[in-house]
Amino acid sequence: MGAVSLRGVEGQVAARATLWSGYFRRHVPEGVLLVPTTPLRRLPFPLDLALAAEVLTWERRLAEGDDWALEPARLAFLLDPLRSASSCFHLGLGALAGYRMREASGALVHDITPLTALTLFADVESEDGLWVLRASGTAGWTFGPGAMGGTFRARGEVDAARTLAALNNQPLSVFVHARAAWADAGARASSEVVVTAGVRLTLFSAR
Repeated sequence: MGAVSLRGVEGQVAARATLWSGYFRRHVPEGVLLVPTTPLRRLPFPLDLALAAEVLTWERRLAEGDDWALEPARLAFLLDPLRSASSCFHLGLGALAGYRMREASGALVHDITPLTALTLFADVESEDGLWVLRASGTAGWTFGPGAMGGTFRARGEVDAARTLAALNNQPLSVFVHARAAWADAGARASSEVVVTAGVRLTLFSAR
């Protein structure tokens, strides 16, 4: 699923677009891993495996002039300790790998996160699918080419939505979204807290 947002931040206009985002989870009732030996070996593994991904996220703020930020890929490798058989609830905890490039004050900056950040993902949906609550958080260190040390960054998001109608099987909903960042917002990697509310139309989604 992709997303585009246009909002005001401290009286200034900010734009953010994500080409695609998704969450995949492997769940088997037995809770085992199969080892491809002869004969097959079954190892107890009481955790579900999951992957949360974002592809091509672009951000720009008018207050930052011509500066911009582009994140080609952001992958979180997660373990789900609850192993819920329902698709209405997901919980994942794991490590994040990502790469982002930023043009800040005329300089091109590369931020690399080589599985050095912890991430948490939770998703709750009502049985009728009309209410959705999603929360995610990441905290850890990013590194630049040739840098001697890392920079600690953190971000978190909470999104609550209520579907009002469906257009071509895609939801039209009202939402409240809160986002906080520590040294991880915009092209200049600033800190902020933003709360927005509005109406959202999903153009494409699949399950």
